[in-house]
Parts: sequence; structure tokens; C-alpha cells
Amino acid sequence: AVSMGGKANGERVELFVRDNGCGIPEDKLNNIFEPFFTTKKAGHGTGLGLSIVRNIVDEHRGEISLDNNPDGGVTVRVALPLCPQKDCASCRAAQTAPVLRKPEFV
Repeated sequence: AVSMGGKANGERVELFVRDNGCGIPEDKLNNIFEPFFTTKKAGHGTGLGLSIVRNIVDEHRGEISLDNNPDGGVTVRVALPLCPQKDCASCRAAQTAPVLRKPEFV
């Protein structure tokens, strides 16, 4: 199962995605965001997905972390700054954009 959530906290928005899978081996966690690093078998992944995600989060002055859950699975947390401008067109557009209300499984 996958669960998602988030909250606005002061000047940041914090999002999380949690699953109940097998987690990531502890000895792999420190490398998980490195380019071309993968936990999959050879030929079954490029190892670029989480590296690209980290770069996108970094470019938006955010933070990302990935931690194993004590009861199994992984939680990914992303924190991004809210717009510092009080009234900009991008912020108004984002405020009227649809919000995902329930988990979406792909």
C-alpha cells in the first residue's frame, strides 16, 4: 500500500510518500541519490530516477530524504519553500490548481 500526505509549515510545504514494501538495505541508503546507483539487477534500471528527483528538489531550494520505516517499507519526504512574494501570478495559479485528495496508483 502507498500513502501520501503533506502540510504547509510556515514558509515551507512538506510532502511525504510512504509504502510498506521491503525497504532499502541500510548499506545502500547513503548512495541512493547518486547518479547511476541502482538496487535493481543489471539491465533493469539506469539508476537515474532518484538522482534526477534530487536535482529538481535542489534547484527549487528544497530538501529530500528517504528513510526505512521501522515496520517495513520506505518514506520519502520532500520539503520545498513557499513563494516569498505575497501576490505573484505563479502563486495565484498554484492556489487554484487541483489538489490530489486520495492516493493514485500507477
